[in-house]
Amino acid sequence: MDLCDPVSIILVTAGSRGQSLLFRYPYLLPSRTERREKEIPKNRFALGKVEESTDVRNFSGIKDGYLIGFSDSTLANILSPKSNACGKKFELKIDEVLFVGHPTLAYERQDREFKRSDTSSRKDDVMMKLFNVVFVLQASVEPSVVHCYHDLSKRIAIALRHEEIRCRYLSSEREIILSVHDEMSAMPEDCAESPFKHILPKSKLARDLKDVFKSLCASGIVRLKINGWVNVSFCLPHKVHYLNQGTIHIKPEAIHKSLAVIRPYHTLLFLVDERYLLASLAGDCSPAITRLVKMASPLKSFQTLSQDTDIPLSQVFAIAAHLVYWGMATIIYPLCESNVYVVAPNSSTSVSSPLVEEFTSRFPGKSFHNVLSEFSLPAPLSQHNNPLGLPQQKAEPAQMVVWMLQRRLLIQLHAYVFLVPNVQSEKRSSGQSGGLGLGGRRVHRIFGNNIPDGPSSFDADQQEPAENEGHSELGGELKGLSRSERKSVLQVAAARDPDDLKLFTRLIPYFRGNHHLEEVMYYENLTRSQLLTLIDKFRDVLFLCQHEDPVTLYFYNR
Repeated sequence: MDLCDPVSIILVTAGSRGQSLLFRYPYLLPSRTERREKEIPKNRFALGKVEESTDVRNFSGIKDGYLIGFSDSTLANILSPKSNACGKKFELKIDEVLFVGHPTLAYERQDREFKRSDTSSRKDDVMMKLFNVVFVLQASVEPSVVHCYHDLSKRIAIALRHEEIRCRYLSSEREIILSVHDEMSAMPEDCAESPFKHILPKSKLARDLKDVFKSLCASGIVRLKINGWVNVSFCLPHKVHYLNQGTIHIKPEAIHKSLAVIRPYHTLLFLVDERYLLASLAGDCSPAITRLVKMASPLKSFQTLSQDTDIPLSQVFAIAAHLVYWGMATIIYPLCESNVYVVAPNSSTSVSSPLVEEFTSRFPGKSFHNVLSEFSLPAPLSQHNNPLGLPQQKAEPAQMVVWMLQRRLLIQLHAYVFLVPNVQSEKRSSGQSGGLGLGGRRVHRIFGNNIPDGPSSFDADQQEPAENEGHSELGGELKGLSRSERKSVLQVAAARDPDDLKLFTRLIPYFRGNHHLEEVMYYENLTRSQLLTLIDKFRDVLFLCQHEDPVTLYFYNR
């Protein structure tokens, strides 16, 4: 049992018959839950065994994955709040047990006025005032898990209330369940059975709640249709993004951060089969989703997908965010031969890893560890046996790369550019001598503690115009640079070419290590060869560094 799995799901109502626990799942036989309660002396002055009196607390909590020690009447009382607490988050912690729900009034005032002419509806209105679908969790769960379960309880409550107002669905189900409770309470004590066992075949609502519990424990995904009318869809990201047998656990906060910074040059990589994905979509979903799924490819960027599918880019982002949150896809940079990949730091590379068998069955005759070892050192895909050769979609090396990306075994490295002034120019500018060598000074300038975030953050004294410098007519274009940076740039031979210097000046905001080459290419409409040629011409003042893209880094355990 995972920590994020629910312990139980409970439905309680309150009305003219008082508080009632209609249904709970899973349930234990009365002989296992009530026998020990009967053994505990009811009279506080009665003598009992020491072990019984000291072990009472053990029967109120979670044991072997079951909620024990709470009678049905006790649960009905503590989980049925007053009317003024309805419509709000319900959270109750008792020792190691946490109860989470969203109590809801069966009818609001306007609903009662609307139903007043209907005598039968008015009778049910009097009988049932509120209901609460409660999830029982372990008290040590993360707050984000609690938030998700409250959201699911609220979704179910809204659907039930809608059907109650529309056709009295909840009232009719309540009558069926209460009749079973009455029948079971009239049976002799020696024939005692759990009423919930007899409720399941008779109540559709009880079976739905059971399916909700099992779906949460199995996959974390709930697809429910209340009364065959209202759809309830829910995803528990803590369960869905628990990947590779638990070796990778992505928290919802990381998912939200990554979705907030996706760019048009990114794309989707499906984590499930396309046919399964299409089958899992709701029947009334937008046709744009189906069209996007069918046209998507790890070789096409979001911008290209928007053009191919005739879907606005903002809607493409929204669909992508939905698929990523539900664990159906992840965000990557489109596959191309210039991409540089390396083994992810937290990859499961053990000989006994279940990924070994999965890889062998997917690619017969290939060794998982041999293929993975090819990415021990960063290298472009073009150096890995031309994995994107024609036909691209059927090339086995490309499929292996996709397979490893889906399981977070590879991570892409991007090149970032830093503008670092020449050490000799800086010495002449500041009047200092000695100190670090060229390499040490340049690295210190990049990774030191006083690195400015952008051109606007330089000190005022560094922004003074250079005096008596060569190429003064060109130096005026280098706005936003310090005195030493301007001197270093103008000393480069390529600075004598007006076109090269103009392009260099245009790209200065990208030379602070915050934008990788692919991003520069996209926003400035440059080819890779154009950008690399310029960087090579100004290599005396530009420093290249490779590391991960923060956007895709959220999907790894780091």
